Amino acid sequence: MTTAREENERMLAAVLRLEPEDAAQRLTRSVAITAADDPASARLAKELTEQLERTVRVATPSEQADLEVAIGRSPDGRAADKLNVHIDDTSLTVATSKPSTSSAERTIDGLRMTFAGCYAAAPILHRLLGMEEAGYSPVRDPFVVKFGALGIPDELLDGPLEFTDVALAGAGAIGNGFLRALRHIPAVGTLPVIDPKRVGQGNANRCLYFNESDINAPKAPLLAARARQDFADLMLEPYILSFSDFVRDRGRVKRAIVATDSRRVRRTIQADMPLEVVDASTTDIREIIVHSHRQPTGGACLACIYRHIPDEAAREREIAQGLGISVEDIAQGFVSAAIAAKIVRVHSDLDPAAIVGMAFDSLFKQRCAEQRLPSAAGVQVLAPFAFVSNLAGAYLALEVVRLNRDALDRNRTNYFFLSPWAPPNARARIRRPRESGCSFCAKPQALEAMKTLWTDQPGGA
Repeated sequence: MTTAREENERMLAAVLRLEPEDAAQRLTRSVAITAADDPASARLAKELTEQLERTVRVATPSEQADLEVAIGRSPDGRAADKLNVHIDDTSLTVATSKPSTSSAERTIDGLRMTFAGCYAAAPILHRLLGMEEAGYSPVRDPFVVKFGALGIPDELLDGPLEFTDVALAGAGAIGNGFLRALRHIPAVGTLPVIDPKRVGQGNANRCLYFNESDINAPKAPLLAARARQDFADLMLEPYILSFSDFVRDRGRVKRAIVATDSRRVRRTIQADMPLEVVDASTTDIREIIVHSHRQPTGGACLACIYRHIPDEAAREREIAQGLGISVEDIAQGFVSAAIAAKIVRVHSDLDPAAIVGMAFDSLFKQRCAEQRLPSAAGVQVLAPFAFVSNLAGAYLALEVVRLNRDALDRNRTNYFFLSPWAPPNARARIRRPRESGCSFCAKPQALEAMKTLWTDQPGGA
């Protein structure tokens, strides 16, 4: 069984090219978080603790630690190594030297505080885990996040964000992060939460609404139940279905909020013809991609962004070989009862009922970690650290707000590529063009079907 801690060890060993034992030792290091006696510092300390504690140990108030992080105050000597954090209503700063104190009022809304907690985790983990010593890309010192670069509309909290004919596809790490960020935005209506999968052994390393006692629980009902208390006027309705099955049973979805973990599934969602798409994804701990569009569009659709690539086919073949199934089985997206029966013919120690609903990637990772694969499979499917997934979820929530505001602007940006280890740059938001060989929008019949399906909607970006 792959635990949340082992997920983090595998990730760190892979990106830093460490021996597993070295990665495991680094992840035993602890951080002490001390905060000034003011509301903003205390809130940031809480958010930062929640982002870090799924990756490293956060020391108790009476413990010494390997690194002390002092928020809005001087360090109190709990560690030889120190970082200083300052937050005000314009920016977040993490630095070796103490940041200068700003005279600005520290009235910081919850969404900006969520971004601050995620971004502050990057230089802290980088320092604590010795990532630069191991050759990983350096981070800036001081590390300064200007809230203005996030693109948060000034009128964000002026009125409620209405959810009608909208669905969240994916209740995993980014889906968790999306709802954690969305709770800070006034939201009304109903949001279906759609996911056919169950909680995997390693999901607790990054899904902040889940814990390790939730293994094998269906993701969608669990996330809806845990997050429901954070929303006064938004009803979360869980569905243990694929997005395609949801559309078949309930009808077309006007806006798909996409937080799935598969390029293939994203292309399938585009083929189900939502009028609007808002999407976020991660590539292990290295990058975050955010995309949105409204049809009809001359820009990229979801299938353009996640077009089929050779590495994807190679990964699917490797996973299929390791599990003893076909690539066509992988196309279903998750383990069905029929496919489970095939898998246990090769992996006889598995209980077929226990693997139904699992993602193929998750099961493959589990068998790799347990050294139970019948052949030496070379593919590694690596799970991000918590702050990376939650940062992607926060950007997904922000992109929903941005699409609400300027969906009909034909020149709006539709693509944002960023590193979680660097402060955001507003100029990184671009308008990405359509791909000529796209499996969806390069087909005239698909675009004609969109026009027929959404005849009552105004022209889009």
